[in-house]
Amino acid sequence: MAEKLSREEMRELVTRIYRAKGTGEAAAADIALFRANCVHPSGIDIMFWPELVPELAGRVPTVEEVVDLAMKGGGNDL
Repeated sequence: MAEKLSREEMRELVTRIYRAKGTGEAAAADIALFRANCVHPSGIDIMFWPELVPELAGRVPTVEEVVDLAMKGGGNDL
């Protein structure tokens, strides 16, 4: 079972993913950790395909918005 991240840890993880820090293996592990901690039904789409996420209306989200959606789930307008 994956480690449950705090809000601060999720913020650091999202920032690291956006900045593409680490090797391919480390990046894959970061994405897997995000997926394991994301409760939003859109999952990784929040970061890479925001046009598929209704709450974002196609705009690129901030790190804080990604964290909010990932940790709170769907159905909440930002």
